[in-house]
This record gives sequence, structure tokens and C-alpha cells, in this order.
Amino acid sequence: MAVARRVVRREVLSVCPGCRLEARHVSAILSLVAAGEGSVTIPMGAEARVAYGLLFVRARTAGPESFSGWLEVPGETPVPGGRRLVARLREVPAGQDASAAARDLAARMGADGVLADAAGVGLSPEGGRLWVDAPEAGDVLCPFGMHGQSKKLSDLLHDEGVPASDRPLVPVVRSSPTGRVVWVAGIRLDERARCTASTKVALELCLRPGSPVR
Repeated sequence: MAVARRVVRREVLSVCPGCRLEARHVSAILSLVAAGEGSVTIPMGAEARVAYGLLFVRARTAGPESFSGWLEVPGETPVPGGRRLVARLREVPAGQDASAAARDLAARMGADGVLADAAGVGLSPEGGRLWVDAPEAGDVLCPFGMHGQSKKLSDLLHDEGVPASDRPLVPVVRSSPTGRVVWVAGIRLDERARCTASTKVALELCLRPGSPVR
């Protein structure tokens, strides 16, 4: 174990000589190695990640600029990674099940596009606005597919394999600045926002690459 600790310390300091590497950080990295996956960050220093049986160490870059603001519906807003978050409303024709349209959109766009119930997220048939910002400590949602069970957003991001250093870049769509989570963009819709057979107006949310919003 002493040899393993020395090896970990040497590798981390070779990547980031000025990081605040403490015994607890070395222990956390060794725990990741034993578990076979996961990541840990070192304050003002490096990130260690274990994947596919390998240990990766990299220096942490400066933290991303904070982003937050209103998303007009219909409308769009820029989000990290040079992407756009686009929102529009789709009236559901009489006799059509909006949940089937939601499945079709998911088949075309994967996790980068979802349909939600507009009324279920507090929008009128004419639209409105939603709040977009980064994940916050204590965020909880009911991920679609978990049948109403709640889950910490931090746990969801971990389970989806999002590295700790990338989590502040994940756009979170909320009903308001202090409202509930509607969509963790590119990852999961909240169960309570899903389309149902009674949905009259659907909210389409998509992550797209592209130029800044005019």
C-alpha cells in the first residue's frame, strides 16, 4: 500500500506540481482504483479518473464561466460548448398521442431532444419562459423512467458517467429560478414533465450546435 501511495503521489504531482495533494486525496484515488471507476478532484489542482481499468490524471483548467438566464418559449439561448438550447411549442392534433411523438423525437435526436407537457411545466398554450443554469448543490429530480422516484442530480450525473469537471457545464432547465428541474439537457427529462395521452400542447427542447443567438 505504501508503494501504491508513492506512485499515485508521484503521478499526480508530475501532472500538477502545485496542487494541494493530501493523504485523503491519495486514499480517495486508491479507492477509485479498487472500485474500477469514478473520479475525484483535488482543490486547486488535478482531477483523477478511473475508466476501463486505467487511471487518468489531468490538471484542472480554470472553472467555466457561470451561465444562467431565461429561455423564452418559443426561443433559444446559448449554453456551454458552443451549443444552443432551442425551445418551441407543438400543438398535438386531436386523436394523436403526444407520448408517441416524444418517442419519435428521441429516436431521431437521442438524449439531445425531448418533448414535455407544456402545461405540466407551467407554460401557457402561447408559451412563456423557463430558467436555464448549471447544476446546484441539493438539486433533486424525478428522472424519467424511474416511475416517480426522486434522485439527487449529482447522483444522476455520476451514474451517467459525466466527469466531475464537466458537470458545471451541463445546462439544467427549470420552471423558474427557484422552481423544479424540467430537463437535465442532453441527459434526462423529469418524469413529472413527460407527455401523456392528455397533452394538448407539447414543449420541444433540443440541444443543437450552432452560431450564437441573434
